[in-house]
Amino acid sequence: MITQSRSRHSREGGNSDAQVFARGETSEVLDPRIRGDDGVWWIAVDQVQVQTIAICQEVLMRRIRIALAILAVPIAGTSPAAQPNEREPSEAALAKLDLQQKEMVAKADIDGLAALSSSKLTINAPTGRVLTREQFIAMMRSGQIGAENFERTVESVTVSGSVGVVMGNEVFTPTALSELGRRYGVVPLKRRYTNIYVRDRGTWRWLARHANVVLTR
Repeated sequence: MITQSRSRHSREGGNSDAQVFARGETSEVLDPRIRGDDGVWWIAVDQVQVQTIAICQEVLMRRIRIALAILAVPIAGTSPAAQPNEREPSEAALAKLDLQQKEMVAKADIDGLAALSSSKLTINAPTGRVLTREQFIAMMRSGQIGAENFERTVESVTVSGSVGVVMGNEVFTPTALSELGRRYGVVPLKRRYTNIYVRDRGTWRWLARHANVVLTR
């Protein structure tokens, strides 16, 4: 077992760069001709062997540091207190998106609504008809659906897997030439609504809607 190493001249006048002497466990197996002045017995070890040992030690320490760094990542990221809050960002983001959808309708943003809508969008409209995506986009473009003013209050957001459900109330004032405007006039209409979204490749898509007018006496 090697416990210490150092360079020194041998008794025969050797160069200190040529040999490194390693301290042994016992003096019984050592060559007495290379006993040092301090009474310590030394055995000759090839310089390459010592360099190899040093390199191996350095590689081992580097691997240990890398392993400890890797182990520290899951330990820091698995705080039990953080688990209950994981759904909150998705619900908050979906509520924000739902208000953006309302703004798209209020501003007649056809391109925005087309991009947000799933190809399977189905709407149970407050006029008592079920609309496909194509029918809804066409009615928005022609002015059959139009708003003088549009307010929405989100009351509930639920996210389960890739499905998100938003519920709440609306105050919708239709334009005079819209379908609702011709039926009710240009007056604020209180409505209850439900919007359903589905996450597709990490992006929320508007999948379905139900809205009905709440008549007040």
